[in-house]
Amino acid sequence: MESVRGIADGRICSGRQAHKTGLVDLMGTLEDAELLAARMGGIEGEPRVVEPVKAHRLTLADLVGRSVLGLLEPASIRGGAQYLFRPGK
Repeated sequence: MESVRGIADGRICSGRQAHKTGLVDLMGTLEDAELLAARMGGIEGEPRVVEPVKAHRLTLADLVGRSVLGLLEPASIRGGAQYLFRPGK
């Protein structure tokens, strides 16, 4: 507890500082961590990393934004019929 109290005071530290104080065992990249986790889990060869798909919540801003874009977008781009009004000369 005493050794933890000496470093657990709310400060932010770099990776090197965390390694020096013993908060982390090794320094490396995300890929290094994935390979190490795979080896520790008994996976041989190149591990396949599956990332979760983040669900996008539809917001009012999304709906309003799409509606406004639909109004501003020319009919020729939308693929619909287009009527051009030309006032008489």
